[in-house]
Amino acid sequence: TGKTTAVVELALQEVARGSRLLVAAASNIAVDNLVERLVKAAGPKLRILRMGHPARLLPQVLDSSLEAHVLRSDSSSLANDCRKEIRAINTQLMKLKPW
Repeated sequence: TGKTTAVVELALQEVARGSRLLVAAASNIAVDNLVERLVKAAGPKLRILRMGHPARLLPQVLDSSLEAHVLRSDSSSLANDCRKEIRAINTQLMKLKPW
């Protein structure tokens, strides 16, 4: 019926005007369809962040997921280093004898 096409066109027009958008839908598949269509219409210049559990996202939109954005960020390696250090300290703490 053209609902997705209309929403995509409205979103693109608002972005062209400089607006930031939050787009929601009743189902994961509906959001995935919107993301897929927006990426196809606007290309990589449009910054899209798809919120939701990665297991519930279509493979075509995983690159827009929050998890993918975090893994690509500069802070990702810092966070991984911190996690490793925390694990190492926890391992050392577990080896300590109780008082």
